[in-house]
Amino acid sequence: MYMYDVLIKGGTVFDGTGKKDGFVADIGITDGLIKDVGDLKNASAKKNINADGLFVSPGFIDILNHSDTYLTLFTIPKQNSLVSQGVTTIIGGNCGSSLAPLVSGNALESVQKWTDTSQINVDWLRTSELFDVLKKKNMLSLNFGTLTGYGTVRHGVLKNESKKATAQEIESARFLLDQSQDEGSFGISSGLVHSDEKNTSEDELRSALLSAKKHDNVFAIHLRNEADKLLNSLKEILVLAEESKAKLHISHLKALGKDNWDKFSLALEEIDKARSRGIDVTFDVFPYASNGMSLYTVLRRWAREGNKKDVIKRLSDPKESEKIEKDLKEMSLNYKKITIASFPGEKIFLGKTIDSIAENWGVPPERAVIDILLASNLKVIVFAHIMSEENLQSSIKHPLSMIASDGAGYDLDYQKVGDMPHPRAFGAFTRFLRKYPNPKNQNIISYKDAIYKITGYPAERFGIKNRGCIKKNYFADITIFDPNTIEELTTFEYPFEYSVGVADVLINGSLIYENGKFLEGFYGEVLKK
Repeated sequence: MYMYDVLIKGGTVFDGTGKKDGFVADIGITDGLIKDVGDLKNASAKKNINADGLFVSPGFIDILNHSDTYLTLFTIPKQNSLVSQGVTTIIGGNCGSSLAPLVSGNALESVQKWTDTSQINVDWLRTSELFDVLKKKNMLSLNFGTLTGYGTVRHGVLKNESKKATAQEIESARFLLDQSQDEGSFGISSGLVHSDEKNTSEDELRSALLSAKKHDNVFAIHLRNEADKLLNSLKEILVLAEESKAKLHISHLKALGKDNWDKFSLALEEIDKARSRGIDVTFDVFPYASNGMSLYTVLRRWAREGNKKDVIKRLSDPKESEKIEKDLKEMSLNYKKITIASFPGEKIFLGKTIDSIAENWGVPPERAVIDILLASNLKVIVFAHIMSEENLQSSIKHPLSMIASDGAGYDLDYQKVGDMPHPRAFGAFTRFLRKYPNPKNQNIISYKDAIYKITGYPAERFGIKNRGCIKKNYFADITIFDPNTIEELTTFEYPFEYSVGVADVLINGSLIYENGKFLEGFYGEVLKK
């Protein structure tokens, strides 16, 4: 009689390929790999898991994760909020910011809009050295891979100058992008909305896309504008993707602001047209109609020109400030639906809306935005409830979409720090599975398709080998959950609640979550393309 290390018995298996409906089977695991899938009733194992009445899925893959640039990969290595959702693999380096490669000390300033980088000892420069550090620490709860952030590279090459890059600087950036991908990065990301990249030229984007194409990797992009200029921003990158023939992936596709919601269906049409022309494009969304964002990104582009000091100088100048206030009024933002999530050193503002702060200060909300940005040195993160649920459902049903959190891993103790993470950090995947494939709710898509969008599809798209599917000789990253009880408990008012309904999580064949409880041990691997 064959003896497995782990035997998962009697569950309804969704294999992550998107081709099969759920089927009842046993799964035998040895040496961290799936050895057999089928009727294994005569087999034995060192560890038996009864999955009768439960769904057995590949571990969920979060392709748009910020645990690296929020530094919780180091400060909260157990990544509990993700584990309790069934996540087993995360891809960092998103939206233009990655932890490597670093040209100089100031290169890490590209992530300082989110966190204080003094929390950790940065003893690496190259991507390969970052991987070595993570391996030596042996403190990865989840499998971790990264994209190469173009904003990080650009910041280092241009030495924090806000300008268009010269031909020589583009070539220097290209060298670093190529080197990072040679060392195992899964591709390149760009965040054109952020100050590090807003002056990025078409020549720069073209060079970066060609670098991704050379390595057969994805180029993931946070569009330049997700509001009134959404369609222009989308067309900009589609044209360049068509020219370069690179694999384009659009990060957290959305239309911000009620006045722009009607643009979303047009954006999906543009993506469909692009695909029909042979452009290799996909996108991801998070399952909330509310966004987490840096407050300064609501300013018009002219107001965000230059580096941080330039923006602050502009906000402080009476004439320029008046013009910014006028622009904000013309944008007709609903300040009752924009809530402070992070304000350095000022916990009193957390959870309060811009509208309520403005009323308390006795100023218009547009003036309050300016004052808040000045008081925080631009480092304010907000929740903006300015997206459409109907658009979200359209994107979830779309065959080119995947689901990602756009969040990071936390634990319950993090609330003592004071910041309020977006609820997606604790509930993106469980909310998705509770709400959209569930016949008791919207039943927007089937479980087969829903699980494919968070397992096999992202693995296939990003080139994550031998993961994302329940197949023989694939790594045993497995999530077992109850479709009747899976649920996110986190809310915008109180985001610190672990999800329920996920019973067991295995990473590389080892249990890290059993019967809804966290186990000791770090079994995650550094993943390289």
